[in-house]
Amino acid sequence: MLHRISVKLSIIFSILLLIIVTGVVFITHSLFNTFFIEYVTDELMHRGHGHAEVLAEHYNIHTLEHVASMERDAITDVIVVDKNGRVLIASEAVTEDQYIYVQPLGHARIHHQEAIEIDWRNKPYIVTRSPIIKNNELFGAVYMFTPTKPIRDAVTFQFKIVVAVWLISGLIGVLLIYLLSRVITRPLLEMKNATESISKGSFDIEIKPKGGDELAELGQAINAMAKNLNHYETSRHEFLSDIAHELRTPLTYLKGYSELLVKNEVKDQEEIQQFHQIIYDESKRVQRLVQDLLTLSKMDEPSFNIVKYRIDLVELINSVYGKLAPIYAEKEVTLCFQHEEEKCNINLDGERMSQVIVNLLDNALRYTAPGGFVQIALKQSMTHTTVTVSDSGSGIREDDIPFIWQRLYRAEKSRSRDTGGSGLGLAIVKKIIELHKGEISVSSKEGQGTTFEIQLPNE
Repeated sequence: MLHRISVKLSIIFSILLLIIVTGVVFITHSLFNTFFIEYVTDELMHRGHGHAEVLAEHYNIHTLEHVASMERDAITDVIVVDKNGRVLIASEAVTEDQYIYVQPLGHARIHHQEAIEIDWRNKPYIVTRSPIIKNNELFGAVYMFTPTKPIRDAVTFQFKIVVAVWLISGLIGVLLIYLLSRVITRPLLEMKNATESISKGSFDIEIKPKGGDELAELGQAINAMAKNLNHYETSRHEFLSDIAHELRTPLTYLKGYSELLVKNEVKDQEEIQQFHQIIYDESKRVQRLVQDLLTLSKMDEPSFNIVKYRIDLVELINSVYGKLAPIYAEKEVTLCFQHEEEKCNINLDGERMSQVIVNLLDNALRYTAPGGFVQIALKQSMTHTTVTVSDSGSGIREDDIPFIWQRLYRAEKSRSRDTGGSGLGLAIVKKIIELHKGEISVSSKEGQGTTFEIQLPNE
């Protein structure tokens, strides 16, 4: 019985399966530990850095109490010290295990936040330190503590799950391999020969399904599915990572300030009004991001179509001009519209083209300082209609230009909160222009302004 090909194949693939599953289990557990600890540490440092920035701007007893109150209901603890290591305030009573990390601050660390304890296996806390610096002067530091016991519990629980999955998948896999190998011996022999060639160093082997039976179709389907899933998983991971990054800051503001208002810890009416304004502004930012995401999602659907009809592009741009002119005037930016003809009739989706013009003008306004200008120009030739939007704003770095059409990409990341953009406007613009069978290009010099040019066919 041991000499039967089906049995041999079962043994070979069972061993391979166990090796692969064991490797996956080991790698998964190791990666989970690594990324989980890095995530916990990064979140702790991010939280401490946020407190340090707030204290650097408003270094007073009210702000100290505000920082402590934000951590009292959390699993983390905060201790704020002056530059001599004296405790100014803490979210909870300082324990001996915490106090050993509180030390006078040396000048060498004045510009660095750091994780000063990451031994989650043996120590009771992961600890980070973020200096409080204003005008290059060290005022103190924010120590953040998170207990390591929940981390150890999570790692242990994850390991038990992985081991259980390994046992179940191993048993099921061995049984299935044995049953299937008896039915599909010949194709598996080809696969066995291929793996043997690979084990000898020949990596140019390609397994090609032969015939038109279900096994061949399955092989082709698996190849296609793997390729598609790999592309989908990569895209999904990048997209979710970007979305999480974009939502984290406004949601942190919304949660922090709303908690203070709900707990009635702020008595000053002017400060309460300021908190309300911050909550309103961050809510608008989240709303715009979600709305832009919904728009892009609809455009990605195969059933999405634009509705073209004959329209006067001069009239359409004038309509958008009238809506945005007051906003431009409020920011003291000049907006002008130049066109050679009184009318410019063309087949297009008026609603979507209005969205294009609004997005480009909104983008130009956000990056143009008071006293600057934005100009719309419209020209029509025998075959094409050209719309250009030029501004005297800050411009785009040459290295960033190829990437500005990507979703959630912003050239000036440091100004993203000030400008308030969602990072999706240009992606929407490009998609709409492509649906019109047109082209859009950009030319820009840093510090001198940017020009977007749209070419639409005269249909």
